[in-house]
Formats: sequence, C-alpha cells, structure tokens
Amino acid sequence: MKKILIIVLAIMVVIIGFSAKVYIKAMEPINQAEKVAKEKAENEANLQTVKRVTLYNGNETYYIIDGITQEDEEVYVWVSADSEDEVIIKNKEDGISKEEAIEKVKNKKNPNDIISVNLGMEKSIPLWEISYKTGEGLLNYYVIDYETGNEELKILENL
Repeated sequence: MKKILIIVLAIMVVIIGFSAKVYIKAMEPINQAEKVAKEKAENEANLQTVKRVTLYNGNETYYIIDGITQEDEEVYVWVSADSEDEVIIKNKEDGISKEEAIEKVKNKKNPNDIISVNLGMEKSIPLWEISYKTGEGLLNYYVIDYETGNEELKILENL
C-alpha cells in the first residue's frame, strides 16, 4: 500500500512539474510583450513609476500602463501590440475616472454585479469597458468613452 502511495505521489509531482514548465513556457511571449510595452511607455511618457500594466483585447490589442511621469503627473499610456508606433498618452484628469464610469453604468443599466472595469481602445478612442451581470445572471459589456464620457460606443447585452 505504501509503495502505491509513493508511486502515485511521484507521478503527481512529475505531472505538476511538467504542467508548471508548460505554463511558464507558454507565458514567455506574453511576458516579453508586456515588458516591451512597459519600456516603450516609460520612454514615450517619461514615466518614473509604473503602477499597473493591463492587457486589452478588442479589435486590436493594447497594453495599458497606469503610471506617474517625472513631472509627477498621473497618466494612462496605451501601447498598441499590433502597431509598433502607436502610443497614446492621456493625463488621468483629462478623462472620466473608473468610479465615474461605474456610476454611469449603474445609473443607466442597474447591474446586479459589476465584474470588471478595464481601460481599452477601439478605433483610436480610449475607453472604459465595464462588464457586469444582470439580475438574471446574463453577462453584459458596456463601453464608455474615456475622454467625453459618451456611453453610446458599444453595448453588448445578454451574453
């Protein structure tokens, strides 16, 4: 019985080790692309601090960097993963906040549960993408223009 237990544990350790190696190997290109985007944002926006890097996959893929410039301005930097040249820098004060975006969705759609709120980019328009669930448990996406607060960009409901 002990032999069987030892063999099963050894097999489990090998499987876990192999799975971890596959996962790490699969993540290398993503981590490398994020590193390149972060460096590009640091150079283009003159960042002294990077607080957060997120990934947005819409019609195009963007890395969004939340940071502070050398001049102590809080900015968001959108770095295109599809175009080497596209870097868009916006001061946080020039757009609506995450909280304002959530409030707009709550007032307009009365969601049961806000799942996520992320910055994104569509057709060179910086935006907030809010995913939420209705009382019936249906998934919805609501997109708000980051700069103007326009709510009519894209709404996907009842997914």
